[in-house]
Amino acid sequence: MSKRVFSQVSSEEVATSKVSKLNQEDGVKLILQAFEDQNVQKIIEIVKKYNFVPNDAFAIHVDDNDDDDSDDEMKTYYLKVDKDFRKYDQVYVLIHYAYEYKSIELIDFLLTFKKINFNQEDQSGWIPLSYQMDNKEIVKKTINHKSYDINNLEVSDDRGDGGVTILIHYIEKDDADMVQYILDKGADVNKKDEILEECPLMYCKSLEVAKILINHKDFDPNAEGDGYRLCDFDYESQEINEMVKNHKDFKF
Repeated sequence: MSKRVFSQVSSEEVATSKVSKLNQEDGVKLILQAFEDQNVQKIIEIVKKYNFVPNDAFAIHVDDNDDDDSDDEMKTYYLKVDKDFRKYDQVYVLIHYAYEYKSIELIDFLLTFKKINFNQEDQSGWIPLSYQMDNKEIVKKTINHKSYDINNLEVSDDRGDGGVTILIHYIEKDDADMVQYILDKGADVNKKDEILEECPLMYCKSLEVAKILINHKDFDPNAEGDGYRLCDFDYESQEINEMVKNHKDFKF
């Protein structure tokens, strides 16, 4: 399939153009071409010159021409967050593109912006971090941004469902180091998932991770999830039940 061309403006012209002469329409065409070429350096250059921001979206849509003798018309759009992405053939959201293609350089650049909506969904209904949930380097960079809500319920779990926190995701992975790191960053040790309404402890697969949660200063040993008290839940190890019952704040 031949490569789509959205603009005939060359890289030399972009590099030498004065900001005062640039217009938004040119910027949209240029960044769409850079997305198509997967040219990260060019994307960063264009974002800077046209003052785009991480949550900006750029769309391509082909309008069918009823006249059989005429070619279909391909249009490009610069979209705001509240637009319905589903009505366009293809939508690139800048922050999602960086995460989906695992571009550390582009992610680092976008994370220099003070305001980022990390809960924004793309055309597929995914938030940015959903594309790189198991990449610890990217996860740490993201949760350290002041705009990131560490208790957000839109990330995916091991079953492929959404509605769990980043903490629950790494509890499921049985990754004690990441669980401790995320808690140290302010995660809610008691925040339930959205679908099953289970407490984080109920996702534990090992005593090591369970101890981290139970020893946390804000852990609630009397919490309930999915119709069960924590002390009565069927864990992989019954020792977890005893640890809950032995908690200083546990109430029989």
